[in-house]
Amino acid sequence: MPPTNDELLMFLRCVYQETDGRLQTPVSMWNVGETLDWEKQKTIAVQERLTSRGYVEPSALGGSIVLTKRGVDLCEQLLSIGPEREEIRMAVLRRIYEMADGSTRIIVPLFEAASDIGLDREQASDVFHHLTEGYFIEAKSIGGGVSLTTYGVDFVEQHLIGVELIEDAVRPSQAEYPPQMELPHTGERRYSFFSVDICDHSRLVKTSRRADAGRALNGFRKLVEAKVTAHFGQVPKWAGDGGIALFHGENSETRAAEAAMAVLNNMRSFNERQNKMEEPIEVRIAVHTGFFELPEDPGNLHDESINTVVELEGRTPQDCVCVTQDVYKELPADLKSAFHESGERAEGVRTWDYSGKGV
Repeated sequence: MPPTNDELLMFLRCVYQETDGRLQTPVSMWNVGETLDWEKQKTIAVQERLTSRGYVEPSALGGSIVLTKRGVDLCEQLLSIGPEREEIRMAVLRRIYEMADGSTRIIVPLFEAASDIGLDREQASDVFHHLTEGYFIEAKSIGGGVSLTTYGVDFVEQHLIGVELIEDAVRPSQAEYPPQMELPHTGERRYSFFSVDICDHSRLVKTSRRADAGRALNGFRKLVEAKVTAHFGQVPKWAGDGGIALFHGENSETRAAEAAMAVLNNMRSFNERQNKMEEPIEVRIAVHTGFFELPEDPGNLHDESINTVVELEGRTPQDCVCVTQDVYKELPADLKSAFHESGERAEGVRTWDYSGKGV
């Protein structure tokens, strides 16, 4: 069984204490293991994991190791908030991370996160002050709403759950994309839209580590939102494993189709770089167009044409974009050439499929 994060931190803390936090001061990993009353095999496994993460490095033959600057920085960060309460505060921080799916944009109720690990409001307030002072989280509302900072996300992923940070191709700044087009809320208008869904979502989540699944699903949502925003659309409705993207205005059919194709074309890269689950994420996307009046809350959108696109998406093959005849006839010739006719997937609705480029 691989060492737990608690064991890694316990061992690292002992090394820090043995060396008084000094860089390049050798200490015997065997002595540290004996102090913790560990068997040699566990000591070796922990030392190898910490070495691979860059917190310690071998000093000489015979089991001597030294702290790296990365290791010292981590220990000092943990110790700076008080060793007697360190584990509680880190547990709350990790719970906030889980509730926010690793996002800095989601507001989490701090007292609920603290309650989940058995803390009362007074204890939660103490944790709040230390985590905000350490710039792990930011206060977002008077009632205890908080959000993770970028530093907080990085800290959890590097030190608490051991997720290796990689260059994130689907977390661009919103400034890199055009602003979202305002959706009209008066009168019946023509909209184009797509429904996207992860194939076999329930099984994927059940067979993967919770942290891996959360990161992958959150990353996939960001990928979809980025591609939709880049084509002047919005994602008003999301349900964990998929949602509805909405486009209005000139060339909305083309923009909806291109955004859907862009999502599909990026899935191979996403799975290689972002998805740490046991299997790759495969998607289905259906694109349609129709007239309806948008409610004040687009997330409550209900219309027959929306029902149609959801039905079509459920019948679309995996790793495929399906467009209806009403969308296909509005596409420019070069875009039409990427699709092939696929018959009727719903009564009276002819469809064309795009199977992806480099997917």
